[in-house]
Amino acid sequence: MAVSSTCKDGSTKITMDNGKYVRYTPEQVEALERLYHECPKPSSMRRQQLIRECPILSHIEPKQIKVWFQNRRYLRHKPFSHG
Repeated sequence: MAVSSTCKDGSTKITMDNGKYVRYTPEQVEALERLYHECPKPSSMRRQQLIRECPILSHIEPKQIKVWFQNRRYLRHKPFSHG
């Protein structure tokens, strides 16, 4: 599973299973958040459509978008821990 974290510059860093990082710009995160609020669990076909229709997401691989949505759903339900 991939893990996400927010960088100092506001971008989101994703660690893929192979150790490769994918950084999203604040604009990409904003677009993905808007899409998440419309549909938190898009199908494979819907993700492909998002890539075709949204120029800001066009160079992100479908698997990366899939992982972003998985992580976003996880973070929504994760309780905050203080410490």
